Amino acid sequence: DGNTINYSTYEMLAAHMWRCLCKARGLPEDQETRLYIPTDGRSRLQPPLPPGYLGNVIFSTIPKALAGDLVSKPTWYAANQIHNAIARMDNEYLRSALDYLQLQPDLNALVRGAHTFGCPNVGINSWAKFPIYDADFGWGRPIFMRPGWILNEGLSIIIPSSTNDGGLYLAMALPPHHMKLFQEFLYDI
Repeated sequence: DGNTINYSTYEMLAAHMWRCLCKARGLPEDQETRLYIPTDGRSRLQPPLPPGYLGNVIFSTIPKALAGDLVSKPTWYAANQIHNAIARMDNEYLRSALDYLQLQPDLNALVRGAHTFGCPNVGINSWAKFPIYDADFGWGRPIFMRPGWILNEGLSIIIPSSTNDGGLYLAMALPPHHMKLFQEFLYDI
């Protein structure tokens, strides 16, 4: 089918989710849609920051595509959009973003929220590699963990399975009519 790249689990799952959301929302073919991906800049900046650095070094990777292309082309098309956008997040790009932020008179104007992730856009965050089930507060290993609430429509979080079987859970905020369709499309592989 023309694809020669090995994509990560995140890239393929996010690609499938992005496509399914376009279908569930009934987006027109010519509608531009954006995928907001929180990206850790610690290892991408040069020199790299230590893994335990607690400052805010989260940048937004934002691939864009037309809904019609995402829906009509193979899943790897969406995965490639994601892969290429993440690959662009290098030291030069991130330092340029930092320079841009320093020039802004009001950083509050750049804060993301409901206006960012709502239709036709989506945010997909992954907690899949976080050691969330290693947290033991004296009662033993957690049975299950998830966010208590997802504030904005279109925002989702990928969560690792509690059984260490490689499975993943999705937590997502969507209107009920979109969620029903999204679930149908998600499992129709």
